[in-house]
Amino acid sequence: MSNLFDALDNSTAFSKFKVDDLLFVEYTCDPGGPRAEIWSHTNYFTYVVTGKMTLKTPDKSYEIRAGEAYFIPKGSFIIPQFFEEVFCDIIVFIPDQFICEVIRKYELTLPTPVTGHDIQAVIPLHLDPSLIQYYRSLFTFFKGPKPPSKVLLKLKFEELIVNVLTQIHNQDLVAYFYQLQHNRCPDLREIMENNFNANLTLSEFARMCARSLSTFRRDFESEYHTSPGSWLREKRLHFSCQLLMTTTQTIDDIAYESGFGNRTHFSRCFKERFGSSPHQFRLSRGRLR
Repeated sequence: MSNLFDALDNSTAFSKFKVDDLLFVEYTCDPGGPRAEIWSHTNYFTYVVTGKMTLKTPDKSYEIRAGEAYFIPKGSFIIPQFFEEVFCDIIVFIPDQFICEVIRKYELTLPTPVTGHDIQAVIPLHLDPSLIQYYRSLFTFFKGPKPPSKVLLKLKFEELIVNVLTQIHNQDLVAYFYQLQHNRCPDLREIMENNFNANLTLSEFARMCARSLSTFRRDFESEYHTSPGSWLREKRLHFSCQLLMTTTQTIDDIAYESGFGNRTHFSRCFKERFGSSPHQFRLSRGRLR
């Protein structure tokens, strides 16, 4: 599974600017391409210039299209496929700490969100003229003869946060930023429940949760009263059962979407847990495929 931030940061194929842990990228992907898995340990804004693409989580699919903008909290996605046209977007990676620093610096007051408000894996942004102009200004940086100064780049990161938080239409984003502002560490349970099917190492899960590996293990066992490895295995197997009973996806696809590295490993774990192979389990419940 590819870490989007690291992959783009290390690539020489795209125009980009970086200041500390802040990263602007002009990303372009040719038509076609295989199914892929991506994750990021940091949040990012994306403005889709051309094309469209599907981002899939365990419980929902999001189609992002040209002319739309989104905020995507740290997490993981399956990309079933790219569509039949060039996909291009502007990606702005911004970590939690910087967001909180900007909120404090400009004394932005965030209203308390409604109790029980669920944070989506992809948060649409209201694309008003000021935000459109903001993204156009980034294009001038990418097309310019030399990169802008680091001071100016940091101001552009700050401008984006202030812009979206002072619009009345971005309440879902305000709710997410409110949680960031009032929690010292990212919510481990929320991250794990939303990303259990990501085929990541424990070190990568720890990074997504903004913890060292030892702290992640300790916090996880305090929260769930079991080890991360045991919990992930059980969670993925029960998720695969749901897919076997409710979809006609192939066993290979179910293994992939449940977070197992391959069908052989999935089938072995499944049989150890439930006493039958995934195929036999499906047949016994009326699924013929």
